[in-house]
Amino acid sequence: MNLSLKVLAAGMLLLMLPVHSWADDPNTKIKVSGAKNVTVLLNEGVLYASPNTFELGKKWDVSEEKNKIYVKLKSGAGRQESVQIPSKIISGKPYVDFGYFAGQSGITYKYDEKHKKITLKKESRDSGKKEEKKSRQVIIWDPEHEFSTSSIKDVGKDNAIIISPTWGSYKDVSQNDFVPDLVYLKGIKDNGFNVLPLIHNDFDIPGTSAFMHDSKMQEKLISRIDAISEVYDLGGYNIDFENMKQEDKNLYTDFIKKLSGAMHEQGKMVTVDVTVYNEWSPTWSLCYDRENLAKAADYLVVMGYDETPGNSTVPGSVASYSWLDDSIKVLKKSVPGEKMILGLPLYTRVWVNESGRWKSRVLTLKYTDQFISRHKLRPVWNDEEKQYTSSWKEKGTAYKTWLEDAKSLEDKMSLVGKYGLGGTAFWRYGFEAENTFSELLNVKENQEKNGKIDIDNFSLHDYLAEKKQKLQKMQEQ
Repeated sequence: MNLSLKVLAAGMLLLMLPVHSWADDPNTKIKVSGAKNVTVLLNEGVLYASPNTFELGKKWDVSEEKNKIYVKLKSGAGRQESVQIPSKIISGKPYVDFGYFAGQSGITYKYDEKHKKITLKKESRDSGKKEEKKSRQVIIWDPEHEFSTSSIKDVGKDNAIIISPTWGSYKDVSQNDFVPDLVYLKGIKDNGFNVLPLIHNDFDIPGTSAFMHDSKMQEKLISRIDAISEVYDLGGYNIDFENMKQEDKNLYTDFIKKLSGAMHEQGKMVTVDVTVYNEWSPTWSLCYDRENLAKAADYLVVMGYDETPGNSTVPGSVASYSWLDDSIKVLKKSVPGEKMILGLPLYTRVWVNESGRWKSRVLTLKYTDQFISRHKLRPVWNDEEKQYTSSWKEKGTAYKTWLEDAKSLEDKMSLVGKYGLGGTAFWRYGFEAENTFSELLNVKENQEKNGKIDIDNFSLHDYLAEKKQKLQKMQEQ
C-alpha cells in the first residue's frame, strides 16, 4: 500500500472512532469547598460522593465491608444500628448518591452547576416531630413495587399522596442484609410523594403470637425499621398485621405504642391497618383494640372491602355503600373520624355457580370495561348499594357481579367527608383503570351528600341484628 493510501486509511479510521470531549466525561470531578479528603463526582447527571463524605454531618459512621457500604447510627429506640446503603462503582471505587443521602446524614450543600463546585456544611435543622400536614391523606398500596408517577397526572391540591410498597414481614425487614430499592424510592420522592412501606405478619397466627410475647424481638424490629426510615428518609410505616389471636390484642396495642413512640421521636408516621367490626370473627376483627390503637398510631386504615369474602358460598358485593356506611358508624363509636383512613377496593368479584356452588374470581377495574364488552352485559345501577350489578347466564351457568368503577368509588369516597375521616386508601396499584387516580383524587371528599349523622343515637345492637337478618335473607335466596 502506497503512502497516500495509508494516510487515507488512517483518516477513515479516525472518522470511525467516537468523538470524545472532556466536557462529556461521565465522571466529572466536582470542586469541594468546606471539607478535605472527600471526593464528589458528577456521573450521568447524579452527584456521587466518596463514603467518608457522609461522616461530615457527625450523625453517621460509615464503613465498607465486603464491598458493601454500611451506615452506623443511633436509632430513635436508642440502639446502635448498621444500615446498608447502595453504592456505585466508579473508576474502581464505591460512591454513594450524595443528593439522596446528604440530608439524612446531617449535612447540606450548595451546588454551583456552572462552575462545578459545591460547598459542604453541617446541616442546621430542628430536631423533633415535623410539622403536621393538614391535607387529606391518600395511601396507594403498591405490593409489586410497580408505581409510576405518570399514572397520577393531577393529584388535587388538598391530597397528600403516600405510596406504600410492601417490604415483607417483620421477619424480613429485621435482617441486616435488607436493602430498600433506591431507584424506586427516588422516583416517588422526586415527585413530592411520601413513602410508607407496608410491613405485615404473613397472617401467621402462631408466629405472630410468639412475636407478641417476645419483647426483645419487638425491640430489635422497632430499632431496625426506625434506623432504616431515618437513613432512607421515609415518612414512616404502614403496619398490616392480620389474622391474630383475640387474646393477644392488648399485646399488639402495646407493640404499636412502642413503635409509634420511637417513630414519632424522628418525626415519622405510623398507620395501622384494621378490618371493620365483625363480632363473629375473633382472629380477623376482634383481635384489634381499635380505640387504643387509634390513640397510639397516627391513623387507622380501615380496610373497607371483602364484605363478601372470596370463599363465601353466598355471592355478594366486595364493598357496598350501605355496608361501608354502617361499618363507619360502628367504628366512630370508639375511633375519632379524623383518625381513620378509608381503604377502598380497585377490584370486585365475579361469582360463578359451578355445580350448584358459588365460587368467585377477582375482576380489577383495569379489565372491567373489557369484561362487560366481552360478555355483552347491561349492568343496572343499584342506588342503595351505589354499584352497577349484573346477573346473566352463559351455556347454562349462572353469573353475578357487583361492579366497582369510578362512579361507585366516588360515592364511597363521599363517606370521608360525611364522617370527617382523615383520608382514603386504595388497594391496590396495578388494579386501576387508565384514569382512575386522576378522576378519584379530584373528588370533593368533604361534600356531605346526606347531611350530618347522629352517631350518638346509633345503636350497635340494632345494626348487628339488621346485618344478621340481611345475611339470612341472602342465604335463603
